[in-house]
Order: sequence, then C-alpha cells, then structure tokens
Amino acid sequence: MKKALLTTLICLVLGGGLSAALAFDIPNIFSSGEQISSTAVNENFAALAAEVSIQGTPITASDIPLTITSGGTYYFAEDIFNDQVGGFKILVTATGEKVTIDLNGHELDCGGVGNGFQAFNFNITHVTIKNGTIRDCAVATITGDEYAVNGAHIHDLLVINPSGVAFSLYGGGAKIEDCHVLGGDRGITQSLGDGNIIKNNIFQTSNSDYVGIDVSASVVKDNVVRGYATPISCGGPCVVVDNVEE
Repeated sequence: MKKALLTTLICLVLGGGLSAALAFDIPNIFSSGEQISSTAVNENFAALAAEVSIQGTPITASDIPLTITSGGTYYFAEDIFNDQVGGFKILVTATGEKVTIDLNGHELDCGGVGNGFQAFNFNITHVTIKNGTIRDCAVATITGDEYAVNGAHIHDLLVINPSGVAFSLYGGGAKIEDCHVLGGDRGITQSLGDGNIIKNNIFQTSNSDYVGIDVSASVVKDNVVRGYATPISCGGPCVVVDNVEE
C-alpha cells in the first residue's frame, strides 16, 4: 500500500498526474546551475510515512555516519542532514543477509559533500533502499565496488541534484523502479553485472553532456529520460521498450 501511495504521489506532484510509462508533460524547470526545491513533495512523503508503522531499527541524525553489519530492516525516524566531508552516510557491510533501508518518507541531505548509501562487502545480496528523498549527494546510492552486490532493489526514491550520478550499479539482478531523479549529470551507471531491470522511472536534468541510463544486458522499460546528451545506452542483449527519450 505504501509503495503504491508513494508512486502515485510522485506522479501526481511531479508528473502532472500521469504515469512515467506515458508521455506526460513535465515542465522544464531547469536552468543552468539551478537547484531544485521539493518542499511540497517532502511534506507529502512525511505525511504518508506517519500513516505506516515500521518494525525494525530506527536511524536518527546522531547515528550518521552509520555502518550496518547485520541483516534486518532499518528505517529513518527523522530527516537527516549531514555534511561530513567524503565517505558514505550509510554503509552496508552485512554479508549473506537481507538488509532493507526504509527512508520512511524522510530525507537524507548530504549537504553537497560525500555520498548517500553504499553496499560494499563480499557476498552481499538483496539490499533494498526505498521510500524517501536523497538530496545534494555526490552519489545517491552505490551497490558494490570492489565486490559485486547482486539483487539490489531501489524504489520509490526522489533524488535531487546528485553532483555525480544518482544510482551506480556494480552487480547484477538489480531492480530500479518508480524513482524520480531531478538534476545531475548521470542517472544510472553500471560497471559490472547484467540482468538488471530499470523500469518506470523519471530522469530529468538540463544540458548534461552524459548518458541518462547507461547499462548493459538489462531491461529498460517505461522510463522518461530528459535533458541528457544520450538518453539511454544499453550494450549487449537488451530490451529497451516504451521509453520517452528527449
């Protein structure tokens, strides 16, 4: 229920009331160097979050930077602003266990420095990051680095002004869906792995010299990609259908 509500909210507030699978009219709200305001969106995320009781371990601002070493569900209990220089705000190192990070309608603001989330260790699988806003990070989420992280699920996120890339994939079988990215040079980059599903997302920026969705051996379907030099690049055996590229 919550996922459906959040997906509907993003479409209604930012997409003129239509699904990302359709060629709806999103106004071009960007100019060079302009930052994005999303006060109304954040307030609605918070209102939806208040309706749902989450079982798990709460995360507050005093916990950041945080390293998660055990499986389970972790949820934001409040908005978090952290301008720690470099590094990741939340690092997942739990191996062989499922980890879910639920922003719970809240916002992680990197303050223009450092990165948001990274899953990094040997034999990590099935990390989920969902339901909130990630703002002003160099990279919003990274799955893998030296070691591949397979089966990541990233959904229902609003990513605002990533200075590098919104989502960096290093591993296969990932699913990125129902997300909205505003600003930044790149939407998705993939360094390793295949069999990813990129579905029903909106990527919108202004005058980028880079690629919006840059993956290989993946399914890319029902996305809106706007403002990039190359909207979609998919190497190897790909299924690229029903996307809006501008």
